[in-house]
Amino acid sequence: MYAVIARIFVLLLAVVLFAPGVWAGLEFPGANVAGTVTDQNGTPLTGVHVRITNKGDGRSRVAVTNAQGKYAFRFIPEGVYAIAVNIEGFKTQKRSCPVASQQGGGVKSITVDFILQVKPGEKLVVSGPDDGDWKRGQSEY
Repeated sequence: MYAVIARIFVLLLAVVLFAPGVWAGLEFPGANVAGTVTDQNGTPLTGVHVRITNKGDGRSRVAVTNAQGKYAFRFIPEGVYAIAVNIEGFKTQKRSCPVASQQGGGVKSITVDFILQVKPGEKLVVSGPDDGDWKRGQSEY
């Protein structure tokens, strides 16, 4: 008798977990937040620290931009958030970002892009491989 009940339970569990459409209708109460960070010339900035902080409870997450200047936060719960981006040599930028669920199911996507300005009085050093056009492998701006 116990073996029969156990088999029925396992069968019902498998049907619930693997039935198509069971999970498709579920809503996530929040969104994905992503964007691109560039300089004032439109060049993507790599290695920028992007912090998203829930203004209600103070919890935060940090992402770092990739080679294309892109960052992403997945499954951010509903609330109002502050997003701050900073990297040495550029002015820190902050924005407010309300996060709410998408009506009708699925996960909402929110795009927040940033254009960073060079700090006044800062000297940026651009370095790269010596390809023969430079006397040294560096140029100072």
